[in-house]
Amino acid sequence: KRLSGIQFMAGGKSAIVALRDENGAAVLSVDGTSVALTKERIATGVNPYAIDVSSDGRWAVIGNTGVSRTVDDADVVTLVDVSKRPFRAAQQISVPATPEGVAISPDGRWIAVSSMAGSNLLATDPGRHKLGSVSLYAIQNGVATKVNELPGGEAAQGVVFTQDSQTVIVQFDVEKALALYAVRDGKLVD
Repeated sequence: KRLSGIQFMAGGKSAIVALRDENGAAVLSVDGTSVALTKERIATGVNPYAIDVSSDGRWAVIGNTGVSRTVDDADVVTLVDVSKRPFRAAQQISVPATPEGVAISPDGRWIAVSSMAGSNLLATDPGRHKLGSVSLYAIQNGVATKVNELPGGEAAQGVVFTQDSQTVIVQFDVEKALALYAVRDGKLVD
């Protein structure tokens, strides 16, 4: 059925692909130009969408956008342990609605989540908000914990860390802009 995000693991010998309609992720084996589906599956939330992997080869994150709605209910981001096979979901993290943008810092210490949080809904929907949110989570001892959350853009989507893991860049789709956030003193700062 429909696929959405895909991300190669460190070394390029495997990849994770989001099975959007089947509510899970599959693992692919990669050998040069040959790609094969393995029997490995990863438990996710509903409608897995975006995927990112840490450069250190320890963690992956999968944003799950949930179902169509008129309210801004909670969704989840899946923290995946990719340090050994089979890969496994280590934690389901509750986040604001529609986390289309997820990123894990190259050093594997932080997760950034750009959630639409109702900003993608029609003005007549009861869950409509003008802006979404950008959240920062710290990964310690295999568990992600929310650090803080700041206002984002309207229906914002993509998010990425810079190579030094100190800056988060968020795609503000409606505003046609890139927003910069810094990780300072263990918190996200606009």
